[in-house]
Amino acid sequence: MWDIMNIKGIILVVMFFITLTCCMIPVCFVRHIRETHDSGRRSKYQALLSLMSCSAGGVFMGTCIMDLFPDVQEQLDLLFDQSFQTNSFPVAEFIVVFGFLLVLTMEQIVLDYKETNLLTRLVSL
Repeated sequence: MWDIMNIKGIILVVMFFITLTCCMIPVCFVRHIRETHDSGRRSKYQALLSLMSCSAGGVFMGTCIMDLFPDVQEQLDLLFDQSFQTNSFPVAEFIVVFGFLLVLTMEQIVLDYKETNLLTRLVSL
């Protein structure tokens, strides 16, 4: 019989690949945007692309927070109970928020670097 942790692991891997596939759809959509020369259609495509990207990220975050976060809290509480430590600090919440802010910071650094690199290329032309 399958252990509950094995089933959760399989579901986690399947959810990752489904999310990855859905996140790659906008990347394929970018090719279509680049081939469009009409500015009106291009702005509509870019708005749709932005909406699709936000939806993909929202689905991934919603899945993590609604499904996986209670398990993290439960496991950390079990860990603290086994180690006979009392802790009033919300460790699980801190880990989730810290991870989110770390990803957000990395994204902003990459976007800033990309924008600076693009401006440098335009100035050198």
